Amino acid sequence: MVSPSRKSWPGQGCPHIVISGRDPEKGAAAAQEVAALGTDCHYINCDVAIESDCRNLVLAALERLGSVNALVNCAATTTRGSILDTEISRWHEHLAINLTGPFLLMQGVAQHLDATGQPGSLVNILSTIGACRAKFPCPYSGIQGWIDDTHQKCGQCPAGKADQGECRGPRLDGHAG
Repeated sequence: MVSPSRKSWPGQGCPHIVISGRDPEKGAAAAQEVAALGTDCHYINCDVAIESDCRNLVLAALERLGSVNALVNCAATTTRGSILDTEISRWHEHLAINLTGPFLLMQGVAQHLDATGQPGSLVNILSTIGACRAKFPCPYSGIQGWIDDTHQKCGQCPAGKADQGECRGPRLDGHAG
């Protein structure tokens, strides 16, 4: 099912959209639903925990569309644990999905924007857990804080090509994100 916000994209100047995920059946259905709204929409399979999938997603999107001027990162794992019981395998899973994957995708799009000299937008969807005191936030909240801080510095990209980005969700300094 396509979210109400995604349904508005074609009417807001998004004539071409690539969506990705780990489930080809759900992804293809979502792409068809968006395409039915009047936009050219493609699904590309990608597990953001896998570095090569992230790099291939950017390359495949560029191959299909010719150019990319926006990225929305919203993949995440939200399993919880405490500092006492979080296993290292869970920690690494969080790093791969919530940190490394979004970083690689932002990097790939920022490199494209810099190489082409065009402006663009990077959007990272964050959760409120990074800004509040949850009982068992480890490892999730620390990673949310890093992605928020890193995203705030995207405007420092060469030529400022990715400086129109935003993080959706509360910023850790208490300001609305």
